[in-house]
Amino acid sequence: MAAENISKSKKKRLAIEKARQEQKQKKVMAIAWAVFIPTLIVVIAAAGIMFYRSTLIDYSRYLTDAGAIKGVNSGDVTVDIDALSFSRSELLPEDETVESDIEYMLKGHEYISEDAGLKADHGDKVNVSYTSSIDGVSYNEALAADGGEDMVIDEEKISAEFDSAIVGHKKGDSFSVKVAFADDDPDPARAGKTAVYEVTLEGIYVTPELNDEFVAANTEYATVAEYRQSIIDSYYDRNLRSAISSSLSENSAVNAYPEKYIDNLTKVYNDQYEKQLESYKQYFGSDLYGSVYEMAGYTDQASYDAMLRDRAREDTAYAMELEYVFKQSGLTNTEDEVRQYYADQGMSTDDIDSAVEAYGRGYLAQAALQSKAMDYLVENVTITD
Repeated sequence: MAAENISKSKKKRLAIEKARQEQKQKKVMAIAWAVFIPTLIVVIAAAGIMFYRSTLIDYSRYLTDAGAIKGVNSGDVTVDIDALSFSRSELLPEDETVESDIEYMLKGHEYISEDAGLKADHGDKVNVSYTSSIDGVSYNEALAADGGEDMVIDEEKISAEFDSAIVGHKKGDSFSVKVAFADDDPDPARAGKTAVYEVTLEGIYVTPELNDEFVAANTEYATVAEYRQSIIDSYYDRNLRSAISSSLSENSAVNAYPEKYIDNLTKVYNDQYEKQLESYKQYFGSDLYGSVYEMAGYTDQASYDAMLRDRAREDTAYAMELEYVFKQSGLTNTEDEVRQYYADQGMSTDDIDSAVEAYGRGYLAQAALQSKAMDYLVENVTITD
C-alpha cells in the first residue's frame, strides 16, 4: 500500500509500534554502546548516508581522542568490581530456548521434498501456482507468481477453503477450489461472488534432520553437540553482560557529574529524536505528529526535556563507571587500537574515516573503550555455581 493511502490513525499505529520497538532499545546506548554504535555506523557508512555530516551537534564534544569524558576527576566515580558476583546457573538459557533456536535455524533451511508420496497436511508450508476466475472471467491472474507462491496451510493467505483444498494432495497434483467472498469484501470486484481457482501443488516443504552432516554443511561447527553448546555459550555471554550492566550502578558511586558533557549528550539525544520525527514525516506524511515530544510519548515540552536530561545523566553515570573499570584494569585505547576495533566490526578503512568525520574521533573511541571495559568485567567478575 502506498504511504499516501494510509489513514492517519493507521499511520500513528504503525509509528507507535515502531517507536515501541525503538523504546526497547533505548537502554542499548547505556547497556551495550559497544555493539550498537559500530553497527549503526556500519549501516550509515555502507549506505553512503552521512546523516550527521552537516549537523551542528558535536558527538565528540567533551570527549578525549581516547574516548574518556573530559572533566571527570579521580574520586568522581568508584566501582566495587569485587562485589560483582553472579550465579552461572541463572545465566544459562532454558532448554526450551535452545531448542527453539535450533528449530528456527532448521526452518530457515526448509526445502521442497522429492518424496512423491508425501501429502500436504495442516500447518505445512507449501508452494502453489494458480489462476482464478469469477463468472468465467480471469480475476487477479497476476497472483499466480512465476515459480509458484509459498504459503502455510491454515494461515488463510487466500481463504480457509483454499487451504483446506490443498490438504491431502501430493506434489504435482492439480485441482479446482471454489472460494466464496463475503458481501462486504473490500474488493468490489469479488464482493458477494464466488471465484474458481485452478491450483497446482508445486511442492511441500520439509524441515531437514538435525545431524552432524547438516551442521557441518550449514554452520561453522562440526557436530550437533558443538552447535548446541555454541547457542548455550552465546546466551550465557549475553546474559552475563546484561547482568553486569544492570548491577554496575548498584556497586558504584558517582560523586560528581560532568555537567557540560551531560548538556551535550542531551542535545545529541534530542537531535536523534528530531531526525526520527523527520523520517516519520517523510514516510507517513507531515500530519503524523505535531511535535517531537508528542512522537516520544510526552504531553508537553517540559516533560520531554526532563526525560532527555534524565536519560543523559543516567547514561553518563554508566559511561563513567565503565571508564573507571577501564582505567583500573590498565587497558589502553590508542588510535590504532580504536581503528582495529572497528575493522573487527567489518568496517573498511574508508568507512572508519567517514565515521570519524561524521561523529568525531572521541565518540568512536568511547565505544571501543566501553567494549574493552565490558570484556574485562566478563572475564573478571565472580561466577558462582
